[in-house]
Amino acid sequence: TATMDLKRAGNAVYIVGDTRDECGGSHWYRSRGKLGKQVPVVPADAPKRMKAMSALVRGGHVRAAHDCSEGGLAVAAAEMAFASPFGMTLDLERAPRDTDHPGRVLFSESTSRWLVEVEPSKTARVEAALKKAGVPFGRVGKVTKDRRFVVRWKLGRAARTTLIDVATSKLEKTWKHALPVGEEA
Repeated sequence: TATMDLKRAGNAVYIVGDTRDECGGSHWYRSRGKLGKQVPVVPADAPKRMKAMSALVRGGHVRAAHDCSEGGLAVAAAEMAFASPFGMTLDLERAPRDTDHPGRVLFSESTSRWLVEVEPSKTARVEAALKKAGVPFGRVGKVTKDRRFVVRWKLGRAARTTLIDVATSKLEKTWKHALPVGEEA
């Protein structure tokens, strides 16, 4: 197994699996008072993705991993960061996806996706294994020494935009003390 806490600054962060515009029934839509029509569907190649991930973890190539289910990529990344003494920087445009809406990329609850931390010396091996298995992936970021969670976005010729830049301690506090959706303070 691989725990979700980040292990070392400078390590690469990958998303394994593709992000689809599947926010129907998600926490993100619910927080906006919406239900949505496109609920997550398990992809036909889910067993292949799981087999590839299992082989990478068993082979010692993955330092940390977290599924991108409830809350999507943003929640998985934030949890990985505040569970450790490190931060994380992500570039969303590098994520395999079928939508160019940054909110949907961040909060889609598409299944059979993982965020993984990989040491620099193992990135070529991990990428080759995922390509050989035919599993979609993207190198989306890195582990940082500072305790900040930063998400950037650059679409086409547009300038790179920072969507999120927050201390991981603030994320953790919010996560621990969040009110259930629909309740007010």
